[in-house]
Amino acid sequence: MKYFMCCALLAAVTSGCASSGAKSCSKAHHPDRTPDGDIAIHHPFDVTLRPNDLDADGTLSFWFRLDEPMTGKTVVKKKIIDSEVLELFLDARGTEVFVLWHIIGPMNGQRDNGKKNLYWLAANLTHLNAKQWYHVAATWDGNQAERNGVFIDGVRQVAGAPIQYPGQIQPVQRDYTIHCGAEGVSLGAVTVEARPVTDAVLWQRRQQWKDFKGYTTEGYQHQRQSADLSDVDWDQPVYSTDFDDPAERDKWQLEGGHAARIADGDLILENAAPGEKGSHLVCWLKQELPADYLLEFSFRPKDRRNGLGIVFLNARGVNGESVFDPALQPRDGTFRQYTSGDINNYHISYWAGGRGCANVRKNSGFQLVGVGKDLVYEAPNDAMQKIQIHKKGETVTLLVDGEVAVIFDDDEQQYGHVHNHKGWIALRQMGHTEWGRYGYLRVYPLK
Repeated sequence: MKYFMCCALLAAVTSGCASSGAKSCSKAHHPDRTPDGDIAIHHPFDVTLRPNDLDADGTLSFWFRLDEPMTGKTVVKKKIIDSEVLELFLDARGTEVFVLWHIIGPMNGQRDNGKKNLYWLAANLTHLNAKQWYHVAATWDGNQAERNGVFIDGVRQVAGAPIQYPGQIQPVQRDYTIHCGAEGVSLGAVTVEARPVTDAVLWQRRQQWKDFKGYTTEGYQHQRQSADLSDVDWDQPVYSTDFDDPAERDKWQLEGGHAARIADGDLILENAAPGEKGSHLVCWLKQELPADYLLEFSFRPKDRRNGLGIVFLNARGVNGESVFDPALQPRDGTFRQYTSGDINNYHISYWAGGRGCANVRKNSGFQLVGVGKDLVYEAPNDAMQKIQIHKKGETVTLLVDGEVAVIFDDDEQQYGHVHNHKGWIALRQMGHTEWGRYGYLRVYPLK
């Protein structure tokens, strides 16, 4: 059985020759190759596709390489694939780089009520290096949304689920032109396949790319693993509570939100009173903690589809002050006060209802430094889950129910000095969370 169909788009690039309007090129002019051995093309080119080449199911894949690096600070957009029916572009903005895939125009179907919703898939990256090959595959299935995804170097990325409804993706039944490439971008092996490619197939292909190791910290990494916690001193916790004593509330300081209270054996952080609109909150443990530790707590939100939970780690003032030093600016739960103000810290968004990814950021500066999978979102709504954060030297690891969600190794070069100092931790909830419950919280030192 033939697994994929190669159309004119593939032929134009892999041969290095023009097809239906593509600019002429030759192996003599473009001797360098992609990791799978294909010819690289260093300039934009056009290809005309036939009717139904892009159907309601399929995969578009290619290699790209940048002449200059991209970070959120570069604030630039590069359209690599552009047409009236689909587009894929790199979008550097804020503190991160997005790979965004849109199905538009006549390929985008509509709901029964006549409205259209943009079909999109995305990868959320910390940065993109220069002079390095990346492989992108965007796969779609008009009937099985779980098969849709964006893959970087054979790894399925996790940056949100697109809106889905029957008939959303439509075949285009006429010729249309695809514009490929951009200034400062080299392309290779642009391929259309007649069906969605699975994770396993893409991962298998990656193993066949000679001497190719893939990205390191740019995006979500392929890992289903537990972490080695043998260095944890489980017998001598630095702080431990089951929240069964209302007096324990005095050891926490709330900023913003509505209330922090202990009831029914839980710490309950409320963003809003019943019937009112919630505001952001941050709740600090007043006790200073060592530089290295394992933080463990149990957690469940009111609604896993709606809200966001964060932990601030190793927090101190930018000049080494206590986070409670009166010289620091007042705080009321507003996010930028903790991410771009006068506090240094790591922070992990371990749950972000619907976004799909768990992020590690480094503050001050709100720098996206690590991307992982949100393992809280898909759990049963009433489940209390175990959240663990292992901080040791330059490495921060997030685990949910014993499974690694994200690992960040701070190289002290790309993102500045490692926050390897004593400090404070805090629990944060965005305003639309309404409330979250924490069943226990413990901090263990490392041996």
